[in-house]
Amino acid sequence: MFCTKQVRHDSQILIHSDLDNLAAIEKAHALSREIGARLVVKPHPAETDRGYLGKIYDLKRQLGFYLTSDNTIKLIQNAQFIVTINSTVGLEAKIMGKDVYVLGRAIYTNFDEGMLANYVMKYLLNINYFSRNPISTDTVRLLLERADVC
Repeated sequence: MFCTKQVRHDSQILIHSDLDNLAAIEKAHALSREIGARLVVKPHPAETDRGYLGKIYDLKRQLGFYLTSDNTIKLIQNAQFIVTINSTVGLEAKIMGKDVYVLGRAIYTNFDEGMLANYVMKYLLNINYFSRNPISTDTVRLLLERADVC
């Protein structure tokens, strides 16, 4: 079982979840024990709060799960189940046909195959948000249409 984490202060956790990362790990640990699976946890690579990361390591020692920094796609491929609060990793796992336990309020929680295909093909945009290059006017227009702002 693969449990993905988010940055501690991410708005998706603060607004769209009743659990924080630590509580989510505890819930994932309980789920993994129920089904007899090993739990693998990947802290978010952008998490820089050493104190918070220390709490994850303390929880690892207490509960006995595995910590990794391996490639997320490979972790999804090798896991039978994925546990997430509401990370896009859960969406990626659904696209890859994996069973996903969503602990928060994610838009894709109840997507069936048709809804998932529609979302991927008609809603998502190919934008590199980390690039220093400007986003094209056409892409911004599409983004605004999807946000119902226009």
